[in-house]
Amino acid sequence: MPEPGTHEDGVLMGDLNRQIDEDFKVKVLRGKSLGVAKQLKGAEGGWVEIVPPPPEDTRLRADGLVEKMQGAKGLGVERLFWDRGEHKLVAVIWFGGSLCGWPGVTHGGAIATALSDKLALAASLAENRNSQTTSAAAIPQRMPGTGNHAKMFSPSDKPDEPAQLSLSYVKPTLANDFYVIRVQPSMNLEQDPAKIVPNEPPGGHEYEATLETLDARICVKAKARFEASNLLQRTGEQVQEAAKSTYSEFREWMWPSRQQNSQIN
Repeated sequence: MPEPGTHEDGVLMGDLNRQIDEDFKVKVLRGKSLGVAKQLKGAEGGWVEIVPPPPEDTRLRADGLVEKMQGAKGLGVERLFWDRGEHKLVAVIWFGGSLCGWPGVTHGGAIATALSDKLALAASLAENRNSQTTSAAAIPQRMPGTGNHAKMFSPSDKPDEPAQLSLSYVKPTLANDFYVIRVQPSMNLEQDPAKIVPNEPPGGHEYEATLETLDARICVKAKARFEASNLLQRTGEQVQEAAKSTYSEFREWMWPSRQQNSQIN
């Protein structure tokens, strides 16, 4: 197989892009995505397609393991879709021949890397981790030549890695084929959802994922847990600082200047 970035690899990548755009699931998910006009009016729920950040974005993720596994012989091409209401992510991806452990079978480490990457992306979007870039990414975009369905830029900052990751390999994942990754917040199905008290941020900290063939046969199951996001920690610090500032202003207003130097218990 040709090396990524070569002319030969470009030809193969072009063919893979045509194949994935013709896939039935990709067409259905694009059909479910809101029109740009509706999103610009504030309709934030429903499906959107996640596209790479623009080339001029200087924060592009180029040092991650997934980014180093590109090309037709690696992870090749993918199409990502995000349900902003239900916090579900669906990815149609390609596993190339160089990712094999046994001949013709994708290595478990490559599968774990791909699943971990998508779980982290879903957690980042659902819990607004790295809030500045995530919020900016979610703004509806007008992108000529990419269809009139709703799209959003993928966050350019690297999402937090899972604190815990467990995988169950159900059946072999054959190489040189397309697969579907589905990610959603984890929920105890034995409990009535209406009776669950959310003691964690919206979307929770646990997410589950499956790797499936295009005809919906499960190959791998995964579950990940993420620590409390930096956003929550920063919010707590801001509340504390605001309280201190408010108290200082109140003290200066209540007591004359000649008493400002006195200690208040």
